[in-house]
Amino acid sequence: MQTGKKQKGNMVITAKRNRQPIEILPAMNPVKESSQENLTRAFLTFTQAANSLERSYSQLQGEVTRLHQELERANVELDRSLEENARIRGYLAEVLERLPCGVIAASAEGDIKILNPEAGKLLGIPQNWINDKRCAAPSGLERLLRDSTGCPNKTEQEMLFDFRGEARAIGVLRESIQTGSDGTAETIWILRDLTEQKRVAMEKETARRMQALAEVATVLAHEIRNPLGSMELFTGLLSDASAHLPETRQWITHLRAGLRGLSATMTNVVDVYINYLRRKVDSGHDRPLIRTIRGTGYQIGTNGFVS
Repeated sequence: MQTGKKQKGNMVITAKRNRQPIEILPAMNPVKESSQENLTRAFLTFTQAANSLERSYSQLQGEVTRLHQELERANVELDRSLEENARIRGYLAEVLERLPCGVIAASAEGDIKILNPEAGKLLGIPQNWINDKRCAAPSGLERLLRDSTGCPNKTEQEMLFDFRGEARAIGVLRESIQTGSDGTAETIWILRDLTEQKRVAMEKETARRMQALAEVATVLAHEIRNPLGSMELFTGLLSDASAHLPETRQWITHLRAGLRGLSATMTNVVDVYINYLRRKVDSGHDRPLIRTIRGTGYQIGTNGFVS
């Protein structure tokens, strides 16, 4: 088989003489071939870059989805934390409102930050000032801020305040706390009413003194009555022994009468004073402190008032 080749222009004609169709192939220009290769490489690079961008976009989309989920979880946790903080703040506010002692917090400039109802009650602060602190501070509060400045921290100081014409003893405990990095401090006062405690203490002290006085009175009663009884007994013996001596018996009879009168007078004085002590000491108690022992005199016991 012979093949004939002719070149015409940029086309190569190949003639095959084996009765097959003649195939005409284009002739490759070196410049166009180089451009085609560059274009092919460019398309290949673009395809690779597009694939890389697509993978990066998929990864970025997955990362965005993950971050979005984490953000949602963080928001849920934040909402839960805010709700918990609000609940705790409400609980602490309610505890502060119901505390049986007064609590006052003030800044270094004297601005009142916290003042619970018990503090207002103890210092006689009107409710309208608690709700609106723009007007002048009440005298009780001003005195507390002024007079308790020199009080050592964590040391209770007793102060007297006039409340509706009645003196009220208030225990004041002061503490300073640092609130800022610049060293500024706020002051907290804890107030408690000592009036009832002092009244009970005074009653106990009065009862103790009255008990001591009752003990002295009973001892004196025994010390007075015993000698008088002995003297009466002795004069009775002398009267019996001097039955045969009329003049001496007469003197002894006058002596016995004087002793009886003195004994009656002392008995009345002691009884009146003991009854006075009984009204003072035994009032309001089921068991009497001063007991009368028939044939003996008086005895000091305990009625549960004085420990």
